[in-house]
Amino acid sequence: MPGDDALTEAIDELYSADPDDFVKRRGALASQARQDGDPKAATAITALRRPTKAAWLINRLVRADPDVASGLAELAKKLRDAQRTLDGAKLRELTQQRRKLIDRAIRQAFNLSGQAESAAALRQEVASTLEAALADPDVADQLATGTLVRSAEWSGFGDSTPTLSAVPPLRAAEPKSSGKRSVPTKTSGKAARSAAKRAESPEVSGQKRRLERVAQAEAALATATDEFDAATGAEREQDDKVGQLAEQLADARRRLDEARLTTRQAKARQREAQRRLDRARK
Repeated sequence: MPGDDALTEAIDELYSADPDDFVKRRGALASQARQDGDPKAATAITALRRPTKAAWLINRLVRADPDVASGLAELAKKLRDAQRTLDGAKLRELTQQRRKLIDRAIRQAFNLSGQAESAAALRQEVASTLEAALADPDVADQLATGTLVRSAEWSGFGDSTPTLSAVPPLRAAEPKSSGKRSVPTKTSGKAARSAAKRAESPEVSGQKRRLERVAQAEAALATATDEFDAATGAEREQDDKVGQLAEQLADARRRLDEARLTTRQAKARQREAQRRLDRARK
């Protein structure tokens, strides 16, 4: 690998700093690597891609607070377990936890970056990526690196456009060959999942997908039900306020009519007093 230290330091700086400064700093860091006699590191740094604003927000978040990534992973596992067992009550409970966790993470991300959370489109990109990390372990693994370059799209039923990491994981130094064929001792998470899928029979795989779809649909229904209940409660609250305002308006109109009557009566008394004054002066 090219100078891992130089590349690692460049990644840490570039994916923590504001993306508006990314291109300028990338060029400066690549130039420094060349001056230090490490052209391979310079080439690798030059190849790094600038993150979108949403990806940068998430990068800063997970770098500042690693508990966010571990919290997402823990909740994702609980959601998968509840989906496998088709536990509707547990899914509803976890759905509420998911909403709170994501809302809290979004607020934290915007606070760390100093960005205005009122930017609805940007907030939606961050939320969609966090949702995708809960639904897709591959997205979660990439999110935890703090090197995202773009946000992920999540449909709500397990399909997501994975977020891309900025660079592949840096390899550890390889031992010298002893002439014997090396045997892998560990398989990557993604490769292991792929192998497990291949080992399943079509019937088992199909049944598992159906169960997952049912569980995901039930989770989506639970979310929609919660949103409907919240919307209904908000509507009821506003209807009560409208009723109160209507009563206040009717009362104000009554007082206005009484005030107008008093004004007319006072005006009549004023005219009568003026006539008496005019007669007295004659």
